[in-house]
Amino acid sequence: MSFSKFCVIFVLLVFTVFTGAVMWAQWHSGIPDALIYGVFAFLSAEGGLLAWLKVAERKAKPKPKPAKKAKIPAEKTAAELLRAAADKLEGG
Repeated sequence: MSFSKFCVIFVLLVFTVFTGAVMWAQWHSGIPDALIYGVFAFLSAEGGLLAWLKVAERKAKPKPKPAKKAKIPAEKTAAELLRAAADKLEGG
């Protein structure tokens, strides 16, 4: 498992625990402002780290070269190619 996938799973786990903690705290004492500020600060730093990792991975990979396209020989015209195809279809 790559490090970035591990980070995404970790963020989802933290967010799930955060949701449960906020529901519990709201039920018992009201809206937990400090917890909400702390978790969103953590998630923004984690998102920045994941974006930085993705950019670094893309820069490290070499870009693939485009495949060369097959060219039709310049000597043959379109009419000659059509005649050749028609001859093949007729069996000659």
